[in-house]
Amino acid sequence: MLLNVHHQRTRHYCVYPSYDKKTAELFCNEEINRNNDKLRLIALINQSTIVALFNITLSIRNDEYERFRINHKIELNNNNTTRLSPCITDNFQNKYLGSYLMEKTIDIIRRMCKHYVILSGGVLVENTRAIRFFEKNKFKLFSTIFLSHDGYECKDGLIEIDL
Repeated sequence: MLLNVHHQRTRHYCVYPSYDKKTAELFCNEEINRNNDKLRLIALINQSTIVALFNITLSIRNDEYERFRINHKIELNNNNTTRLSPCITDNFQNKYLGSYLMEKTIDIIRRMCKHYVILSGGVLVENTRAIRFFEKNKFKLFSTIFLSHDGYECKDGLIEIDL
């Protein structure tokens, strides 16, 4: 049971009703996203099975700006920073696909002339798999722990991009 609770929490920020074409269409719905500052990337197999969903947000929240300024002495702003929410479906984790997609995503962000990428909402302290993934992909994870808006312990993550 503990394993199930842990899995539910580590998937807390990345749960969709399904990982099929219908979800992909909803994820990228033009009507929903028209006034949005998001770029949504979907990796599909056979044009029907979702492998990964990457959400790039082009603005940062005030709480993130303040947390990075105070805790990490880093000045973020909407001109130099994006927020990233990556989600790789369980069946495709630990197969190097996530690292490949992360590399491609960072390249897209580099072309947007952004200098920093932060993990949207940070990473759950207990999600050791995600922590290893981000560290392997050159994210700096800070030791300072903060409570998310819903009470979970998280760490900030940041990658500095060479332009």
